[in-house]
Amino acid sequence: MAYIFSLLTVVASDTYCPALGDFDVAWGNVQSEGRGWRVNGEGGVHGRTSFNLLGGYIEFDFDACGGVGGVNNNFYTVSPNGGMGSGYCDIQSNDSPICMELDIDENNGNQNGRTTWHTWGNKDGGCDQDGCYADFSLGGDCKYHMRTEFGSDGGITQYRNGAVLNVNQHGGLGSAEKNQIVQTMNNQGAALISTQWSGWVPGAAASKGHNVSSALSVADSNDASFAVTNVVVHAPQGIRYGPAPPTCNPPTPGPPTPTPPPGQCQMFDGKNNDGTNLKGGSASSADDCCNQCAATSGCVGFTWVHANNECWLKSAVGSPRDDECGGCVTSGTVSVPAPTPTRNEKEA
Repeated sequence: MAYIFSLLTVVASDTYCPALGDFDVAWGNVQSEGRGWRVNGEGGVHGRTSFNLLGGYIEFDFDACGGVGGVNNNFYTVSPNGGMGSGYCDIQSNDSPICMELDIDENNGNQNGRTTWHTWGNKDGGCDQDGCYADFSLGGDCKYHMRTEFGSDGGITQYRNGAVLNVNQHGGLGSAEKNQIVQTMNNQGAALISTQWSGWVPGAAASKGHNVSSALSVADSNDASFAVTNVVVHAPQGIRYGPAPPTCNPPTPGPPTPTPPPGQCQMFDGKNNDGTNLKGGSASSADDCCNQCAATSGCVGFTWVHANNECWLKSAVGSPRDDECGGCVTSGTVSVPAPTPTRNEKEA
């Protein structure tokens, strides 16, 4: 596959919706699924495009339900000099060159996951080869949404199902790390990678670094399967290397959303209500999110994320708790009013 080595200018639209055809199958059994891919057994895909993500975001849906304990399924970025046409790189000391690696999602099968930032390839501390990370559990929630927002200053905010993951174990993104991210994005950009392989996995039994095998008993990786779908990349600073994927079609404007009737929604600003996700989408406001819940069978509550307008409809909710992100969400419960009795019902 030939690549474009020259730098590309910013195109008219900077929000891209890549599909499997915009990636190279690195190895293994990979099939197209839902504007994305499914990997069966060991294998994966390498993106052809390196994006400058400063001021932008990446989001996608992840299905780890077919994962197998001891088998790593993932989605991450790497930043090779000259783009992916010059070859693969990552943060660890192996046969490939060392480069910045941002592990948005690495999972131990369908059991638990980790987000890790690696900004430089040494063991000098900070977000180094061991990385700054956040762990999370997949228990009962193996289908979920990930969104990674990149600040213009090099800061990164990671969301899982609309809730912030605090990436602060083994350090966090300080000024040195942020400066490195800005420099790397401006010079190399970041290419998307997604693979599945037996070896290191996150969790209590795992060791730091990708070159250490898990102490877990590894099942046959041929039985493992995962999918990444509905990938969106917003890159307002443009593309550094490689071809531009298709841009996303903007949604057709609909009629204004009516304000919910009094008493239908009970709102909790700055609170998260956890519970069980029914489905995710977008809404212009908390009222809009409430209306979507009221119109959806089985929905009893919602969480609306202020920064990116994500709307998570829920089939069950817990008690409202502090959102731990400074008031970045509004949650609520929905009670649909009983229908007005008909004349016959009144006379019965």
